[in-house]
Amino acid sequence: MNENMEKLEGFEERFEEKLEKFWKKAGHHLRYIFNKWPYIIWFGCYFLLFRYIFNLRIVLVFYFLPVMLVLSGTSEYLWRFLCGVRPVRTLKEKERLLPLFESVFEQAKNKSFMSKKIKLYIQEDMEVNAYAFGKRTLVLTRGSIEFLNDDCLIGLIAHELGHFAHHDTKAALLAYVGNIYVSLFLRFLAYVARLFWPFNIIYKPVVFINDIPLLVTSRRQEYHADRFAFEIGFGEEMTQVLYALYAFIIEKPGSIQEQIRRTHPALTKRIERVENLLTEKEN
Repeated sequence: MNENMEKLEGFEERFEEKLEKFWKKAGHHLRYIFNKWPYIIWFGCYFLLFRYIFNLRIVLVFYFLPVMLVLSGTSEYLWRFLCGVRPVRTLKEKERLLPLFESVFEQAKNKSFMSKKIKLYIQEDMEVNAYAFGKRTLVLTRGSIEFLNDDCLIGLIAHELGHFAHHDTKAALLAYVGNIYVSLFLRFLAYVARLFWPFNIIYKPVVFINDIPLLVTSRRQEYHADRFAFEIGFGEEMTQVLYALYAFIIEKPGSIQEQIRRTHPALTKRIERVENLLTEKEN
């Protein structure tokens, strides 16, 4: 009797733990889905446009099917192949980079519900950069590996894992697919109607206006990813890498249009925000 009671109590505890984890995970995903409202509105408008012109079945096949393919692991592999993104191969790379990645990834997994299959890759490019792609591809450039110290690399990795945690990479893929479809569709209409001249005048302003909400969201995502790095314990490393990037990159003011089309905030603004977070923590 006591044994059965213990089993029942153990089952209830495990059930409550799983239920609590489920609701926490659901809340996490819903929160970041709602934070992507510009993508949702943008995606919905494009869908309604196609739905108004074409049959619903055609829309589902030629619109949502490519989206599903883009979000699949197969297309992610193909993209890595086409862009020359490779795994960590050499012994020197493995001894230096994999421990850094694993230490940051372990902290990130404890603070978020990101994929457990994210892997580190290298792109043969001497520009100092890093980026996240798809659902499980985190890329460091050769330039970053050669020119940055370990603490800076930790900051870069923590920042890019923030994009995975906030589902930024998935939203960007949806935007990319949608833009391709709308571009092809408008060019097709211009070809059929023989309206090349009006099309060339109208097309670029329409695309520019349409991209503004996504560009604003993109800049906000960079701030959020910086904050994620701070929240998982790598605020100092995040500051170091931002200062290192500031030393490498000269950010000229540029024209108003160039300012609007920026996908990243100014490095000095990002540095200020992270330093404010560190100061608040100390106080």
